[in-house]
Amino acid sequence: MKYFMDTEFIERPNSIYLISIGIVGEDGSEYYAINRDFPLRQVWEDKWLRTNVLMSIYNEYRKDKFNYTSMLNVRQSYGKNVEKIKDDILKFVDNKPEFWGYYADYDWVVFCWIFGRMIDLPNGFPMYCKDLKQVMDDKGLDKEWRRINCPDPEGEHNALMDARWNMNLYNQIYKP
Repeated sequence: MKYFMDTEFIERPNSIYLISIGIVGEDGSEYYAINRDFPLRQVWEDKWLRTNVLMSIYNEYRKDKFNYTSMLNVRQSYGKNVEKIKDDILKFVDNKPEFWGYYADYDWVVFCWIFGRMIDLPNGFPMYCKDLKQVMDDKGLDKEWRRINCPDPEGEHNALMDARWNMNLYNQIYKP
């Protein structure tokens, strides 16, 4: 089965830390998780991540004043450790998955790290993610085509919303 995925992460030299992950199966099933252990202080100090990623996560769960302490509470209340996320993904994904993403290189690295190293991926999992942006380039589909056929989603930079958008983009590219 095809699975469309997206992650939100903070990248630093020599490391990428998972913030959240969204996966949508072609059958409409969905998985979403927040990593309880991402380095909140580092993410908070990055204005772009605070405004685009943390605010999106926060607004899913709370509507009161957004600040560091309230975001810490959301992460602790709704987040899962990576081992739990790994177990959830193993239950969610079938044993011969095909993964798709958009500009998916870093997403794939973060995804593999959930399982340890790339060679630690479960049996049947591919060691690569198919990239919708590369498919668009191969087919000559530009930003204008994308804007018309698959505009950016409301709630962009929410991993689940972006995973849904990835599935929509796939369906637009490959529609009969």
